[in-house]
Amino acid sequence: MHPPFNPYGFVRREHESHHWHGGSAFRTQYFNALSMCFPELERRMIQSVRTAMGTLGDHPQARPLQGLAQEFIAQEAAHSQIHSRLNAHRVNPNWPVLVNLWPKEHIAQRHWLSNLARTCALEHLTTLLSVYVFRQPTLFKHVPPSIRDIWLWHAAEEIEHQCLALDLYRAAGGGYARRMAYFFLIVVTANAMVLAQTLTNLAHDSQLFKLRTWRDAFVLFWSRQGLAWFFVRHLPTYMRPDFNPKDHHRESRATALRWLRDYRGRTQGRGVDDQGTHDEAPAHSTDPGLV
Repeated sequence: MHPPFNPYGFVRREHESHHWHGGSAFRTQYFNALSMCFPELERRMIQSVRTAMGTLGDHPQARPLQGLAQEFIAQEAAHSQIHSRLNAHRVNPNWPVLVNLWPKEHIAQRHWLSNLARTCALEHLTTLLSVYVFRQPTLFKHVPPSIRDIWLWHAAEEIEHQCLALDLYRAAGGGYARRMAYFFLIVVTANAMVLAQTLTNLAHDSQLFKLRTWRDAFVLFWSRQGLAWFFVRHLPTYMRPDFNPKDHHRESRATALRWLRDYRGRTQGRGVDDQGTHDEAPAHSTDPGLV
């Protein structure tokens, strides 16, 4: 399970705009906001799955999920690590990361099944975003290839393991009411967090009150193929008592898994530091995380 990048490929060259998403301040800071949220959220999801598997032990219903759970944990850990490195190179280190301000004490105090229900809801949101990425091939058209591959790789793996958390929740005896309660909570809080981080980024970037910023926001979210309309149409499917992620977006899932197979074929046997990047590594680096 190799991440598709050489971390040196994230280093911005002098001629490149820090608005890496096609020169758009809004799209850049929106996807920066998502990337800034991912490391902490991925760690919390890993913990919820790990706790659930530890609690269930060798339960007959959980036994078939053990291998999938380990793969889920490995993939989410890789996502967290890579977005941390991406953020270190593409986001101003002086900007606040709002998700890190969320109190963590109540998470440990909450019932493990509630934390797993929260993970199920987050997985539904990230799966929908991932499906949208593969349905809109022009979304990352003007993004540097080394960064575009990160988002496509992450999206494809989210689609690949989209069923694990919900399957585990049901195997543990989780009920519909708890699942719905945390679904509505996460829809509100996660979107509010990303919005707040985006606005914070734009303010620090001195782009918050520029007309082009909000024109780009309208196009991304509210145009005919906008992200908001996509979520409005597909978010409620999670509310079905018999909801199964595999019953939806089959064409996009096939496209994503095909891309992932091709990627793994291209990078098989290659280490992190020699994988597909479109920038040459600098002669030296002072970042200990990349040594």
